[in-house]
Amino acid sequence: MICCENCFNDQEIKNIIRSYKKKGNCEVCGSKDSFICDTNLLSDIFDELLNIYTPVSMLDSPTPIKNQLMLQEALYRGWNVFNLESENIQILISEICQEKLKDIPELFNSPVTIPELADVNYLIEHSILYNTNWEDFVDEIKYKNRFHLINKVNLGILSRFFEYFSVTYPKGENFFRARQTESSIPLPPEQMGAPPKEKNSAGRANPKGISVLYLSNDLDTTIFESRARVFDYLTIGTFELKKDITIISFRALDTVSPFLLGDITEYAINKENLSKISHEIAKPLRRRDSDLDYLPTQYLTEFIKSKGFDGIEYKSTICPEGYNLAVFDETKLNCIGTKLYEITSLKYDYEEVNDS
Repeated sequence: MICCENCFNDQEIKNIIRSYKKKGNCEVCGSKDSFICDTNLLSDIFDELLNIYTPVSMLDSPTPIKNQLMLQEALYRGWNVFNLESENIQILISEICQEKLKDIPELFNSPVTIPELADVNYLIEHSILYNTNWEDFVDEIKYKNRFHLINKVNLGILSRFFEYFSVTYPKGENFFRARQTESSIPLPPEQMGAPPKEKNSAGRANPKGISVLYLSNDLDTTIFESRARVFDYLTIGTFELKKDITIISFRALDTVSPFLLGDITEYAINKENLSKISHEIAKPLRRRDSDLDYLPTQYLTEFIKSKGFDGIEYKSTICPEGYNLAVFDETKLNCIGTKLYEITSLKYDYEEVNDS
């Protein structure tokens, strides 16, 4: 069967298909004049991914319902590999893995699971949160223990994932920072840096007293993240990197291609907690939030800093197309200029909250 790059969301698979440099019509999704390949050319790489799953019917011990999925749903929801409807995923994966279908038909037509999800010993050794979850860790660090935790983070496992989450930005790359301005005169570049340690407050990536430079990747995100009100003045500083920096991208925590992983099972059993961490660092801040709400992500970013990385980046929930950076050492950037903007209007989107 002929498939095409449009059948997939996974960038690694797209790149493999493009590498054959053949165009034509897809027999799966119907795309015309797209990069195509025969499904059997993808069998080896997909077999490796399917090896982490076992039919529930072949296990001796009971499997929690929450850990059971049909294979096509596991690949779609768990990895976002395919850009297809469920029935077409079933057809395509059966064509790609024909040998495995012959050997283990239950893998394709009955619920499957990752057995290690229910293996306490495996979780203790390979999970970033041992045998607990993100919610327990958050509750403890905020309200029970601050420096000597019972629900610890397995920092060794977390470090192993850093190679998949690290991003390097080159010297000369520009980022932006906003400061509210009292008059119609923009602040000079020398006043656009991080607050001094005596005046700074706690943030997602810094405890009180430790300065971090918060930036955004474009003008729109910078303005939205400032939370300015109508008729406020904003000075926007443009910051240029003086040298290459390498950061950990929280945007990528739960979106890594399974086909790039050294140990797919280890990543798979951590994926749920990684997704929660990604959400935690990016979640919008509200006026009622206290410094305690920052403790979980401060714990992680302090560890990242201790490993020699230059900062972190995370999604902007206010401007979905943008992202933010927290750079640990502001001397690695230079504010090369400022411009003044006035907020002339605001638009509110809203939805009813149903408490029932």
